Amino acid sequence: MKFNAIILAAGYGSRLAPLTGEIPKPLLPIAGTPMLFRILEQIKAAGADRIAVNTHHLGEQVAESIGKSGFAESVTLFEEPEILGTGGPLVNAKSLLSENDCFLLHNCDVVTDFDLRRLIREHRQSGAAATLALIDGPENRVLVENGEIRSIVGRPAVEAGAESKQMTYACVAAFSRDFFENLPEQPCKYSLIDGLVNAIAAGKKIRAFFPESDALWADIGSFRQYFDIHRRLLGNSVIRGKGCTIDPETKFGGFVSIGDEAVIAPGAELENCIVLNRAAVPAGYHAWEVFTRRGTTVHRETRFVSRLPFVKNLPGDWSIRSLREQGSDRKFLRFRRPGEPSRILMISNRDDKDYGRFVTLGTFFNRNNLFTPKLYETDPESCTVLMEDLGDQTIHRLAHGQETEHLELYRQTVQALAEFQMRGTSALDKDSQEIRVFTRPMLLWETGYCRENFFGRLCGIKLPPERERILDAEMLELARENERSPYLLIHRDFQSQNILLHEGRIRFVDYQGARLAPFAYDLASLLRDPYMNIPPEMRRELACEYRNALSELEYPVPEEEFLRHYLTASLQRNMQALGAYGFLSLTKGKMRYLNYTEPCLKLLIDGLERCPLSLPLLRDVCAEARECLPERLNYYRRSL
Repeated sequence: MKFNAIILAAGYGSRLAPLTGEIPKPLLPIAGTPMLFRILEQIKAAGADRIAVNTHHLGEQVAESIGKSGFAESVTLFEEPEILGTGGPLVNAKSLLSENDCFLLHNCDVVTDFDLRRLIREHRQSGAAATLALIDGPENRVLVENGEIRSIVGRPAVEAGAESKQMTYACVAAFSRDFFENLPEQPCKYSLIDGLVNAIAAGKKIRAFFPESDALWADIGSFRQYFDIHRRLLGNSVIRGKGCTIDPETKFGGFVSIGDEAVIAPGAELENCIVLNRAAVPAGYHAWEVFTRRGTTVHRETRFVSRLPFVKNLPGDWSIRSLREQGSDRKFLRFRRPGEPSRILMISNRDDKDYGRFVTLGTFFNRNNLFTPKLYETDPESCTVLMEDLGDQTIHRLAHGQETEHLELYRQTVQALAEFQMRGTSALDKDSQEIRVFTRPMLLWETGYCRENFFGRLCGIKLPPERERILDAEMLELARENERSPYLLIHRDFQSQNILLHEGRIRFVDYQGARLAPFAYDLASLLRDPYMNIPPEMRRELACEYRNALSELEYPVPEEEFLRHYLTASLQRNMQALGAYGFLSLTKGKMRYLNYTEPCLKLLIDGLERCPLSLPLLRDVCAEARECLPERLNYYRRSL
């Protein structure tokens, strides 16, 4: 049997401004297809005959697009000089919608893959006045019991039964023709909820439709939601529109959606971006942004940032742009205002236990002028920090592939490290600053992290219980040896991407893991860094430079003792890094970290050959990992 449908598409889309000042929300693309056309395709595929679309904001663009599409003969537009809400449009299109025994409603701002044929079939079989698609979602305000909807947002007031459950209306529904009895006679601004409540009060049956458990549903009401649906649909793929011009050297990461006739300039690096039709992308790195044909960009976090206490009352223009994503879930944005130095805005989530440590330690480091960026504003409610912008000149960017040519830069870095550790440790005592200590359980956690995520999950190595106990004993021996080392303040992730050269001075970022720990741990992080390729002789020279710097700061360490502590710290650090690469790749889906597993394993094996500790089983496990790793990497790169 035939049915008709209506798509509600008249809204302003104000939460997606300024994009929706240029393009009506129904025409914003989702993975290359405008939202409206995506829904039209689904409704037509489900068997709809005629489809009503209400319009208001930039309605002429919607009309023009439909007129040029293959849907022109199926769609009837109902322009609303004044927006009629969610129920008024049904009355306005009553002549079309009441042609058959039932009709379908679909909001234009939700993306679904619901089985609409099943929805219509179940609705007809139930004899209900309306059947609403329900999900367990963000606004559970529809009370349902045994498949029947009993109240909506508390209306009518009913007592919930033992089998009742609150659920979210998914903005997709089927209605019988007699549902119009619960709506006004003439078009006016009217809420669909009022009509549904009237029907319930009149004793009419309102049923629930439950989509498949793995069904797609997304409300595209904000920039975050707009980007998130692209990530869900595209993963790490790139789609290209018709007639677009893309420089062949363009680098892509994450998802990228490129519209028709867009132009990507030479030198651009795109990651997690949406490029609209006829937009031009200049050279440079951009992430989590929409590029428009007017030459502007809108960032995923624009509305979030605009509400921050230290931003919402700022006069004049400001802009944000993402920095490259690293291993953590924190986001870093470059915040700019015309005529002022840029700042870095860090956004953490509420579950990030390191946010408080970042602020507390950053304040301590600032107070003692200890190489880290100045903190200007902090807001615990939004878990944000506005801080000094130290630029992009990391050691990794400056020296990668040319390590030996940047010996002086590394000398400057190890000298800064020694100063950071000595002055920082002294300041901890002076300020009575609380800080974590690298205790034995933490040392064992790091090596266990490696065993689980690298040897176990990534390499697929499973040891029998007896060998596991032997490896436990060896890890305990390594932890005890590291505990024998003198403890100083360490950064804990002192690798090339966290060290910058800013205005001629070495500076450190990503310091929230700082603690008292074996003094050589940071040196091992720097010199045995899998992101770089420092030759052995250069490592030896820099280790000597660091030891001399400690001596000049009145902290002499005998050479043999120093070497022992450095080598055992190197094993600890490289195992931690391997565990992190396995976790970030296999759990977080950040596949680029697979590229560093082989060089890091090579460093670990080299360290085992030089270390005074025996650790024979760890040597055997590393040898097994070296043999199987290439094949395992190929497998995960193909499958993920």
